[in-house]
Amino acid sequence: MRASVIMSVYNTKEEYLQEAIDSILNQTETDFEFIIVDDCCDEDTKRVLSSYTDNRIKLIVNKENKGLTYNLNVALSIATGDYIVRMDADDIAYNTRIEKMTAYMNENPNVNVLGSYMDCGNIIRKYHGNIPWEIRKAMLLFDNVGLGHPSVIFRKSFLDKYDLCYDVEIKKSQDYEMWTRCIEYSNLNVYPECLMKYRIHDEQISTKQASNQNEYMRTVKIRQLSKFKPYLTDDEINEFVEGDRNSKLSLKDYKKICKKIIVANDKYNLVDNDILKFVLRQKYGVYLNFHNLFLYRIEKYLYVPFNKRINKYTEIIKGEDDNYSYQPI
Repeated sequence: MRASVIMSVYNTKEEYLQEAIDSILNQTETDFEFIIVDDCCDEDTKRVLSSYTDNRIKLIVNKENKGLTYNLNVALSIATGDYIVRMDADDIAYNTRIEKMTAYMNENPNVNVLGSYMDCGNIIRKYHGNIPWEIRKAMLLFDNVGLGHPSVIFRKSFLDKYDLCYDVEIKKSQDYEMWTRCIEYSNLNVYPECLMKYRIHDEQISTKQASNQNEYMRTVKIRQLSKFKPYLTDDEINEFVEGDRNSKLSLKDYKKICKKIIVANDKYNLVDNDILKFVLRQKYGVYLNFHNLFLYRIEKYLYVPFNKRINKYTEIIKGEDDNYSYQPI
Protein backbone atom coordinates (compact mmCIF):
# COMPACT_ATOMS: atom_id res chain seq x y z
CA MET A 1 0.00 0.00 0.00
CA ARG A 2 1.36 3.38 -1.06
CA ALA A 3 2.19 6.38 1.12
CA SER A 4 1.91 10.13 0.57
CA VAL A 5 4.51 12.19 2.41
CA ILE A 6 3.33 15.75 3.13
CA MET A 7 5.62 18.64 4.05
CA SER A 8 5.21 22.41 4.28
CA VAL A 9 8.24 24.65 3.73
CA TYR A 10 8.76 28.28 4.64
CA ASN A 11 12.25 29.82 4.46
CA THR A 12 14.00 26.87 6.05
CA LYS A 13 17.77 26.98 6.39
CA GLU A 14 19.29 25.43 3.26
CA GLU A 15 21.26 22.63 4.92
CA TYR A 16 18.32 21.65 7.14
CA LEU A 17 15.90 21.54 4.21
CA GLN A 18 18.26 19.45 2.08
CA GLU A 19 18.78 16.94 4.88
CA ALA A 20 15.03 16.68 5.45
CA ILE A 21 14.20 16.12 1.77
CA ASP A 22 17.11 13.72 1.25
CA SER A 23 16.07 11.67 4.28
CA ILE A 24 12.72 11.02 2.56
CA LEU A 25 14.06 10.42 -0.92
CA ASN A 26 16.59 7.92 0.47
CA GLN A 27 13.99 5.75 2.23
CA THR A 28 14.28 1.97 1.90
CA GLU A 29 10.61 2.02 0.81
CA THR A 30 10.70 3.75 -2.55
CA ASP A 31 7.05 3.68 -3.69
CA PHE A 32 5.57 6.94 -2.40
CA GLU A 33 4.64 10.44 -3.49
CA PHE A 34 6.26 13.43 -1.77
CA ILE A 35 3.98 16.47 -1.64
CA ILE A 36 5.90 19.65 -0.75
CA VAL A 37 4.10 22.96 -0.29
CA ASP A 38 6.28 26.02 -0.92
CA ASP A 39 4.61 28.59 1.34
CA CYS A 40 5.77 31.66 -0.62
CA CYS A 41 9.40 31.02 0.25
CA ASP A 42 12.40 33.29 -0.31
CA GLU A 43 14.67 32.80 -3.30
CA ASP A 44 17.25 30.73 -1.41
CA THR A 45 14.62 28.20 -0.34
CA LYS A 46 13.08 28.12 -3.82
CA ARG A 47 16.50 27.38 -5.28
CA VAL A 48 16.87 24.33 -3.03
CA LEU A 49 13.40 23.06 -3.88
CA SER A 50 13.88 23.53 -7.63
CA SER A 51 17.17 21.62 -7.55
CA TYR A 52 15.33 18.32 -7.04
CA THR A 53 14.17 16.44 -10.12
CA ASP A 54 12.88 13.27 -8.46
CA ASN A 55 9.55 12.43 -10.11
CA ARG A 56 8.07 11.39 -6.76
CA ILE A 57 8.03 15.05 -5.69
CA LYS A 58 4.87 17.10 -6.26
CA LEU A 59 5.68 20.75 -5.59
CA ILE A 60 2.80 23.11 -4.74
CA VAL A 61 3.71 26.82 -4.75
CA ASN A 62 1.66 29.35 -2.78
CA LYS A 63 1.45 32.91 -4.14
CA GLU A 64 1.18 34.19 -0.58
CA ASN A 65 2.12 32.82 2.83
CA LYS A 66 -0.71 30.65 4.18
CA GLY A 67 0.77 28.92 7.22
CA LEU A 68 1.29 25.31 8.22
CA THR A 69 -2.34 24.40 8.99
CA TYR A 70 -3.60 25.54 5.59
CA ASN A 71 -0.73 23.85 3.76
CA LEU A 72 -1.21 20.50 5.47
CA ASN A 73 -4.86 20.52 4.43
CA VAL A 74 -3.91 21.34 0.84
CA ALA A 75 -1.48 18.42 0.81
CA LEU A 76 -4.11 16.13 2.36
CA SER A 77 -6.63 17.11 -0.31
CA ILE A 78 -4.41 16.02 -3.20
CA ALA A 79 -2.74 13.00 -1.55
CA THR A 80 -3.44 9.75 -3.37
CA GLY A 81 -1.70 7.32 -1.02
CA ASP A 82 -3.27 4.86 1.39
CA TYR A 83 -1.19 6.38 4.17
CA ILE A 84 -0.36 10.00 5.00
CA VAL A 85 3.17 10.50 6.35
CA ARG A 86 3.92 13.80 8.11
CA MET A 87 7.32 15.40 7.68
CA ASP A 88 8.77 18.72 8.83
CA ALA A 89 11.21 20.70 6.69
CA ASP A 90 13.98 20.74 9.28
CA ASP A 91 13.84 17.21 10.72
CA ILE A 92 15.47 13.96 9.59
CA ALA A 93 13.64 10.69 8.96
CA TYR A 94 15.59 7.50 9.52
CA ASN A 95 15.81 5.64 6.22
CA THR A 96 13.56 2.76 7.36
CA ARG A 97 10.81 5.03 8.69
CA ILE A 98 8.25 4.61 5.89
CA GLU A 99 8.98 0.91 5.39
CA LYS A 100 8.59 0.04 9.08
CA MET A 101 5.55 2.20 9.77
CA THR A 102 3.57 1.17 6.69
CA ALA A 103 4.37 -2.49 7.39
CA TYR A 104 3.09 -2.04 10.93
CA MET A 105 -0.11 -0.43 9.65
CA ASN A 106 -0.58 -3.24 7.13
CA GLU A 107 -0.23 -5.84 9.88
CA ASN A 108 -2.50 -3.94 12.30
CA PRO A 109 -5.64 -2.81 10.44
CA ASN A 110 -7.13 -1.44 13.67
CA VAL A 111 -4.31 1.13 13.96
CA ASN A 112 -5.25 4.41 12.26
CA VAL A 113 -2.83 6.96 13.71
CA LEU A 114 0.75 5.95 14.42
CA GLY A 115 3.73 7.94 15.66
CA SER A 116 7.19 6.79 16.67
CA TYR A 117 9.83 7.56 19.26
CA MET A 118 11.86 10.66 18.34
CA ASP A 119 15.47 11.57 19.00
CA CYS A 120 15.30 15.04 20.54
CA GLY A 121 18.98 15.49 21.25
CA ASN A 122 19.57 14.57 24.86
CA ILE A 123 16.43 12.44 25.23
CA ILE A 124 14.43 9.90 23.26
CA ARG A 125 10.78 10.91 23.54
CA LYS A 126 8.38 7.98 23.64
CA TYR A 127 5.02 9.81 23.73
CA HIS A 128 3.38 7.41 26.19
CA GLY A 129 3.63 4.50 23.79
CA ASN A 130 1.87 1.97 26.02
CA ILE A 131 -1.07 4.04 27.23
CA PRO A 132 -4.47 2.50 26.37
CA TRP A 133 -7.03 4.47 24.40
CA GLU A 134 -9.35 5.30 27.30
CA ILE A 135 -6.65 6.80 29.52
CA ARG A 136 -5.01 8.82 26.71
CA LYS A 137 -8.45 10.15 25.81
CA ALA A 138 -8.99 11.34 29.38
CA MET A 139 -5.52 12.90 29.56
CA LEU A 140 -6.11 14.83 26.33
CA LEU A 141 -8.98 16.67 28.02
CA PHE A 142 -6.36 18.63 29.96
CA ASP A 143 -3.01 18.46 28.15
CA ASN A 144 -1.38 17.65 24.83
CA VAL A 145 -0.32 14.07 25.44
CA GLY A 146 -0.57 13.11 21.80
CA LEU A 147 2.10 11.93 19.37
CA GLY A 148 5.23 13.57 18.03
CA HIS A 149 3.63 15.39 15.11
CA PRO A 150 6.57 15.10 12.64
CA SER A 151 6.69 11.33 13.24
CA VAL A 152 3.05 10.55 12.45
CA ILE A 153 1.48 8.39 9.78
CA PHE A 154 -2.32 8.41 9.26
CA ARG A 155 -4.50 5.85 7.55
CA LYS A 156 -6.09 7.89 4.75
CA SER A 157 -9.37 5.93 4.86
CA PHE A 158 -9.69 6.82 8.56
CA LEU A 159 -9.30 10.54 7.86
CA ASP A 160 -11.81 10.32 5.01
CA LYS A 161 -14.37 8.30 6.97
CA TYR A 162 -14.57 10.84 9.81
CA ASP A 163 -13.85 13.92 7.67
CA LEU A 164 -10.71 14.67 9.67
CA CYS A 165 -8.33 17.42 8.63
CA TYR A 166 -6.54 20.24 10.43
CA ASP A 167 -8.62 23.06 11.92
CA VAL A 168 -7.75 26.23 9.97
CA GLU A 169 -8.59 28.37 13.01
CA ILE A 170 -5.71 26.79 14.93
CA LYS A 171 -2.52 28.21 13.41
CA LYS A 172 -0.17 26.67 15.98
CA SER A 173 -0.56 23.56 18.18
CA GLN A 174 -2.65 22.18 15.32
CA ASP A 175 -1.48 18.69 16.25
CA TYR A 176 -3.03 18.92 19.73
CA GLU A 177 -6.36 19.97 18.25
CA MET A 178 -6.15 17.14 15.72
CA TRP A 179 -5.46 14.55 18.45
CA THR A 180 -8.54 15.66 20.39
CA ARG A 181 -10.71 14.65 17.42
CA CYS A 182 -8.81 11.56 16.32
CA ILE A 183 -9.00 10.10 19.83
CA GLU A 184 -12.80 10.08 19.62
CA TYR A 185 -12.62 7.31 17.01
CA SER A 186 -9.27 5.58 17.45
CA ASN A 187 -6.31 5.26 19.76
CA LEU A 188 -3.06 7.10 19.05
CA ASN A 189 -0.48 4.35 18.77
CA VAL A 190 3.30 4.57 18.96
CA TYR A 191 5.80 2.47 17.01
CA PRO A 192 8.28 1.36 19.70
CA GLU A 193 11.41 2.51 17.96
CA CYS A 194 13.13 5.82 17.22
CA LEU A 195 12.52 6.64 13.55
CA MET A 196 12.96 10.43 13.54
CA LYS A 197 15.56 12.99 14.54
CA TYR A 198 13.83 16.14 15.76
CA ARG A 199 16.05 19.15 15.16
CA ILE A 200 16.05 21.80 17.90
CA HIS A 201 17.30 25.22 16.78
CA ASP A 202 16.60 28.93 17.14
CA GLU A 203 14.93 29.29 13.74
CA GLN A 204 12.18 26.71 14.16
CA ILE A 205 8.58 27.88 14.45
CA SER A 206 8.07 26.47 17.94
CA THR A 207 11.08 28.49 19.16
CA LYS A 208 10.43 31.77 17.32
CA GLN A 209 6.71 31.88 18.08
CA ALA A 210 6.54 30.20 21.49
CA SER A 211 4.09 32.71 22.98
CA ASN A 212 1.82 32.37 19.95
CA GLN A 213 2.00 28.60 20.25
CA ASN A 214 1.03 28.78 23.92
CA GLU A 215 -2.01 30.89 23.12
CA TYR A 216 -3.30 28.40 20.56
CA MET A 217 -2.65 25.54 22.97
CA ARG A 218 -4.64 27.46 25.57
CA THR A 219 -7.48 27.79 23.03
CA VAL A 220 -7.55 24.03 22.49
CA LYS A 221 -7.53 23.35 26.23
CA ILE A 222 -10.47 25.73 26.68
CA ARG A 223 -12.34 23.88 23.92
CA GLN A 224 -11.70 20.61 25.69
CA LEU A 225 -12.91 21.85 29.07
CA SER A 226 -15.93 23.47 27.43
CA LYS A 227 -17.24 19.93 26.96
CA PHE A 228 -18.10 20.08 30.67
CA LYS A 229 -20.44 23.08 30.30
CA PRO A 230 -22.80 24.15 31.77
CA TYR A 231 -21.38 22.57 34.92
CA LEU A 232 -18.30 24.78 34.46
CA THR A 233 -18.55 28.51 33.84
CA ASP A 234 -16.30 30.34 31.36
CA ASP A 235 -14.40 31.89 34.25
CA GLU A 236 -13.81 28.50 35.87
CA ILE A 237 -12.61 27.04 32.58
CA ASN A 238 -10.17 29.89 32.01
CA GLU A 239 -8.86 29.74 35.56
CA PHE A 240 -8.45 25.96 35.46
CA VAL A 241 -6.48 26.20 32.20
CA GLU A 242 -4.21 28.79 33.81
CA GLY A 243 -3.73 26.51 36.82
CA ASP A 244 -0.60 24.88 35.40
CA ARG A 245 1.29 28.16 35.41
CA ASN A 246 -0.10 31.21 37.19
CA SER A 247 -3.63 30.60 38.40
CA LYS A 248 -4.87 32.71 41.29
CA LEU A 249 -7.43 30.07 42.19
CA SER A 250 -7.61 29.16 45.83
CA LEU A 251 -7.11 25.53 46.75
CA LYS A 252 -10.78 25.37 47.71
CA ASP A 253 -11.92 26.70 44.33
CA TYR A 254 -9.59 24.38 42.45
CA LYS A 255 -11.02 21.36 44.24
CA LYS A 256 -14.54 22.64 43.54
CA ILE A 257 -13.83 22.75 39.79
CA CYS A 258 -12.42 19.21 39.88
CA LYS A 259 -15.60 18.02 41.54
CA LYS A 260 -17.75 19.75 38.91
CA ILE A 261 -15.75 18.06 36.14
CA ILE A 262 -16.40 14.67 37.71
CA VAL A 263 -20.13 15.37 38.12
CA ALA A 264 -20.40 16.62 34.52
CA ASN A 265 -18.62 13.56 33.19
CA ASP A 266 -20.96 11.33 35.16
CA LYS A 267 -23.77 13.03 33.23
CA TYR A 268 -22.16 13.18 29.76
CA ASN A 269 -20.03 10.02 29.94
CA LEU A 270 -17.19 11.59 27.94
CA VAL A 271 -14.63 9.20 29.43
CA ASP A 272 -14.59 6.45 32.04
CA ASN A 273 -15.27 8.18 35.39
CA ASP A 274 -12.74 6.15 37.38
CA ILE A 275 -10.06 6.99 34.83
CA LEU A 276 -11.08 10.66 34.86
CA LYS A 277 -10.66 10.72 38.65
CA PHE A 278 -7.29 9.04 38.28
CA VAL A 279 -6.09 11.59 35.69
CA LEU A 280 -7.45 14.52 37.69
CA ARG A 281 -5.71 13.22 40.77
CA GLN A 282 -2.38 13.23 38.94
CA LYS A 283 -2.97 16.75 37.63
CA TYR A 284 -4.15 17.80 41.06
CA GLY A 285 -0.93 16.46 42.57
CA VAL A 286 1.11 18.57 40.14
CA TYR A 287 -0.88 21.61 41.21
CA LEU A 288 -0.30 20.88 44.88
CA ASN A 289 3.42 20.51 44.38
CA PHE A 290 3.51 23.74 42.39
CA HIS A 291 2.00 25.54 45.36
CA ASN A 292 4.17 23.71 47.88
CA LEU A 293 1.30 21.85 49.49
CA PHE A 294 0.98 18.15 50.32
CA LEU A 295 -0.69 15.35 48.43
CA TYR A 296 -2.46 14.12 51.54
CA ARG A 297 -4.77 17.16 51.39
CA ILE A 298 -6.56 15.73 48.36
CA GLU A 299 -10.24 15.54 49.18
CA LYS A 300 -12.15 12.29 49.40
CA TYR A 301 -14.09 12.85 46.18
CA LEU A 302 -10.85 12.65 44.19
CA TYR A 303 -9.84 9.34 45.74
CA VAL A 304 -9.63 6.48 43.27
CA PRO A 305 -9.69 2.95 44.70
CA PHE A 306 -6.46 1.18 43.86
CA ASN A 307 -8.11 -1.67 42.06
CA LYS A 308 -6.20 -3.79 39.57
CA ARG A 309 -7.22 -1.72 36.56
CA ILE A 310 -6.05 1.60 37.98
CA ASN A 311 -2.88 0.05 39.35
CA LYS A 312 -2.17 -1.21 35.84
CA TYR A 313 -2.52 2.31 34.42
CA THR A 314 -0.30 3.68 37.16
CA GLU A 315 2.45 1.24 36.22
CA ILE A 316 2.05 2.13 32.53
CA ILE A 317 2.43 5.85 33.20
CA LYS A 318 5.26 5.69 35.74
CA GLY A 319 8.52 6.15 33.88
CA GLU A 320 6.88 5.76 30.48
CA ASP A 321 8.11 9.00 29.01
CA ASP A 322 11.12 11.18 29.70
CA ASN A 323 9.31 14.39 28.82
CA TYR A 324 6.03 14.01 30.68
CA SER A 325 6.06 12.65 34.20
CA TYR A 326 3.27 12.40 36.74
CA GLN A 327 3.50 12.77 40.49
CA PRO A 328 3.36 9.50 42.44
CA ILE A 329 0.04 8.59 44.03
